[in-house]
Amino acid sequence: MTIASLMLMAIFFAACENEKPGSSSQNKKIQKIAIETPENKSKEDKIESFDMSNPAFMMGTNIGTIFKTYYKVGDFNKMITYTASSTVKNYGREKLMSLYRNLDLGFDMKFKNMTTDGNEKILHYEVMINATKLVKRLHVVIENDTARIVPQHLENSDIFE
Repeated sequence: MTIASLMLMAIFFAACENEKPGSSSQNKKIQKIAIETPENKSKEDKIESFDMSNPAFMMGTNIGTIFKTYYKVGDFNKMITYTASSTVKNYGREKLMSLYRNLDLGFDMKFKNMTTDGNEKILHYEVMINATKLVKRLHVVIENDTARIVPQHLENSDIFE
């Protein structure tokens, strides 16, 4: 045996001697976590709250990306949740659900900037449709501290300006 392998074996045996019977390093980690976690905290204290009034930065992204994600997974009820109340009132939930099912949001889009026009925020996106770069604008209003989309051309299967 070489000196290096003898040293490795000595380190291994020394580490094994420090272990108490029935304990493991995994149990020590669990105990350490239990000690560091305050017992007086409830689950409600741990829930993070998000600022939903900034359409350019909601839950770590922007409202257009959130809306497109709900479209991709087929959660049209959530899309209606983030739609302006005037639009929901104008079309009705069922008609709006049908229009949202027929949208075409299967393109790449990248948020560029946001401008303000009166009480509306306008989010500007660079989109790639059929190998062509375009700019699309998404109108948004703030209702009850939550940003909500104001679709512009729903009959043409488009929410952008």
